Amino acid sequence: MIKIRRFSASLEPEILDKIESYGKRHGLPTRSDALRALVRDAVLDEGWKGAENVYGIITMLYDHHGRQTMRQLASIQHDSPVKIIVTQHIHLSHSTCLEVITACGKPQQLEKLSSQMSAVLGVKRCSLSKAAVESDLA
Repeated sequence: MIKIRRFSASLEPEILDKIESYGKRHGLPTRSDALRALVRDAVLDEGWKGAENVYGIITMLYDHHGRQTMRQLASIQHDSPVKIIVTQHIHLSHSTCLEVITACGKPQQLEKLSSQMSAVLGVKRCSLSKAAVESDLA
């Protein structure tokens, strides 16, 4: 069972309205749920800054038929100090692929890997999602 501790907070009405709006957009039933989700994201972002190892998910959309695109992406991944845990390659259409890469490494290394792959000709979209800080997993 998850322990919950209650506390009281005072917020400007505009901030409270934004928290409630966030909760509605994300299907969160209460203010507490919305605030908890926002705080978790902020804590994870802060934890990334000084962490030794983190887990991230790189999501990439690219043209499968782009000249040298797949070869360059593979080369970047192989040359990176980031530990690639798993890669999922999905064919969305005849020429468009979606690739999801779960990786572990230093925050700057994951950010650099995502940035390098984003710069490859043929990559339409590339984003890094922060998943976890290794020290928080114990």
